[in-house]
Amino acid sequence: FPLTIPLIQNLGITILQARNQMEFRSILYIIIAFIKFIFSDISF
Repeated sequence: FPLTIPLIQNLGITILQARNQMEFRSILYIIIAFIKFIFSDISF
């Protein structure tokens, strides 16, 4: 089946994109948590 090779390649690209998004999201959450921590520190 010649279609299986591009299918597997697309799947690999999709997995890589999903992993990158997860990394980006976790970094974003860390930054947001840090900003909230700083602002809560200032308010008290």
